[in-house]
Amino acid sequence: MVDGLAASTARLYYTYTRQMFKEAVFQRIVRESPCVKISLPPVESKNFQFSKETLEKLIQSVPEPYATAMRVGAATGLRPSELFGLSKQNIDFPNSVIRLTLQDTSRRHGGLSRGPLKTKSSRRSVSFGPILRDTLLKLCNAAGPEGRLFHDAGVVQIRKYEAVWVKARKELPEIGPGWHQLRPYHASVLISHGFSPVAVAARLGHKDANETLCTYAHMWDSDGSAMAAVADTVVAA
Repeated sequence: MVDGLAASTARLYYTYTRQMFKEAVFQRIVRESPCVKISLPPVESKNFQFSKETLEKLIQSVPEPYATAMRVGAATGLRPSELFGLSKQNIDFPNSVIRLTLQDTSRRHGGLSRGPLKTKSSRRSVSFGPILRDTLLKLCNAAGPEGRLFHDAGVVQIRKYEAVWVKARKELPEIGPGWHQLRPYHASVLISHGFSPVAVAARLGHKDANETLCTYAHMWDSDGSAMAAVADTVVAA
């Protein structure tokens, strides 16, 4: 607890405050953000990994455009603010990449806005294959205000997409507390196919492989017997 707040709540408040100051710096309202070198209380790790079958149940339980947003989120590992901030200008079809330069900064009851990404490492290109290409093409052809890919008769604000997840979780508690859970799902798919921490870090927009390992180390196989078998080949006659 921090002054009566749970550690997770304190971290959430800090995240909102930091984002507001980042936006203020971006808009040149203030010169720099005070949200630097601040020690946050640790939060007990909770693993909400879910299966592909659960993901499909989740997608089938929600309306559009949220169902498609979940597919894109699961296929790219984008943060929720990156996902709902996507516009058709971000999609580079000739090179088959999503170029992330801004994220959604729309307030819960405010208008449409985009601002700086979470970190410098967040500015990245995320490649996509032919199946996701078709989905993105349809979204671009039906883009909304400012070319936004995800819209629901107007702006999809944070209160809207959070409410969709909360409702779905009542039937599927294993999906975890929010849209951010699509990132560990995506990471688990990459890791299960043998991609390295360096590769996963670059795709997720982590600072480096250390950040990835701190977050997802439990997902890498640590089968001692398998390592022993490989090590035996070194001294095999």
